[in-house]
Amino acid sequence: MTNHLLWAPQAWIAGAWQHDVLLRVGSNGCWAEVQANQPAPAAAQVLPGPVLPGLVDAHSHAFQRAFVGLAERRDGAQDDFWSWRTRMYGVALRITPAQLRAVATQLYTELLRGGYTQVCEFHYLHHSESGAPYADPLAMSRALVDAAATAGIGLTLLPVLYQRAGFDQATLRGDQRRFAADLPQVLALRDGVRALGAPRVSAGVAVHSLRAVPEASLRDLVRRLGDDAGPVHIHIAEQTAEVDDCVAATGAPAGASAPSMGDTLPTRTGMGQSRAAAGVTAMRAIFMPCSPSGMAQPIIASSMRLVSIPGAWAQTAFNTWASISSGRVLRNMPRGALPTGVRVAATI
Repeated sequence: MTNHLLWAPQAWIAGAWQHDVLLRVGSNGCWAEVQANQPAPAAAQVLPGPVLPGLVDAHSHAFQRAFVGLAERRDGAQDDFWSWRTRMYGVALRITPAQLRAVATQLYTELLRGGYTQVCEFHYLHHSESGAPYADPLAMSRALVDAAATAGIGLTLLPVLYQRAGFDQATLRGDQRRFAADLPQVLALRDGVRALGAPRVSAGVAVHSLRAVPEASLRDLVRRLGDDAGPVHIHIAEQTAEVDDCVAATGAPAGASAPSMGDTLPTRTGMGQSRAAAGVTAMRAIFMPCSPSGMAQPIIASSMRLVSIPGAWAQTAFNTWASISSGRVLRNMPRGALPTGVRVAATI
């Protein structure tokens, strides 16, 4: 695609539709030139419709692609998120690095076909099926890096800090044994992925949730991150029951109960539901709702002084919300623009 020319009748540039847009792909695979109001050169490939910037899947659990379609109906009156999670754990406890690579490659290829060019992988499958560490601690991370390389998608890998099963439980449950990771382990995974030097791959860290990470660990995380520019993601409130538990344990909803994540970590990303909205405001975070109906959008828009960006479902099952977000969090993919230096994608 070196110096390949494309011409589109319309393209979304700088927050507005522009007409007669010439796009040139540079030798590095990024947009080298984007100009509106240009006639179509004879050498250009004329696209049949309008184009958008590549989308970002801002929160992915790739291994969950393995059971899409197997948990989309109720088995009883009490079937809910927690019963769904039990089925999900059944997959999480069996999948191997080779299987993860195959499943993730399928998912990432599907994302590319749908116009997504970057995926943020919220990665907590760290250990072997028994819960013992792999001889190579990066075994599962490498599987995801290899899958992204095979598919050709950009990857932001986010190894997850996961230490306890709930606010009133000091340790993880047996069926969470593959997720266990303390802060030194998570930072080592982040640094290990960065050291691979894989094209289109970056790494940050993630906090699974307030229920899964004690406040002392959050404060230690803030201290150790310092001025590191990598993203930090968190499930700020996956379920109303979690919000209720947080209020019972801390006296405040999830967002307001994270003092360590507040003014100290600006421009981070939170996944959650509208009941956490007021607290997340104080973090100056980017908030990505997980509501499958989109009903959280007007609530968030009315209660938060930050940008809430609608998205679309990706293929990673249940709670993955694909969203366009800022380049600080999601690697150089500015919202509503086709700037030079950004990886090529044309969604027609």
